[in-house]
Amino acid sequence: MRIECKQLIPHEPLRSTPPDQVQIHDELIAGRAARGDRAAFGVLVGRYSSAVHHLVQRMVPEAEDTDRIVIEIFLAVWQELRDPGCRGDFLRSLGRALTAELQRYRSD
Repeated sequence: MRIECKQLIPHEPLRSTPPDQVQIHDELIAGRAARGDRAAFGVLVGRYSSAVHHLVQRMVPEAEDTDRIVIEIFLAVWQELRDPGCRGDFLRSLGRALTAELQRYRSD
């Protein structure tokens, strides 16, 4: 699956946006992703992938494993957001996926 990253909702740069407003923007975009909008999901991936990659990289020594784990994390988030029973909380989904993938890596 190819995910495009582009701006969907015009807003000020994240640095000048209060944290609660960033959360609202993320949840609006996550709602679109939950309805199947791949471009919306691409915005979220673009926004969070470097932070997730950096965090995983600190815990996983092999670059190849790091890249695979980051992909698996975002794939799990995409699947969870698309689940009709999902509440659409992107950051919570991201945290769960990150934890699950790192636990899976450690158990292998």
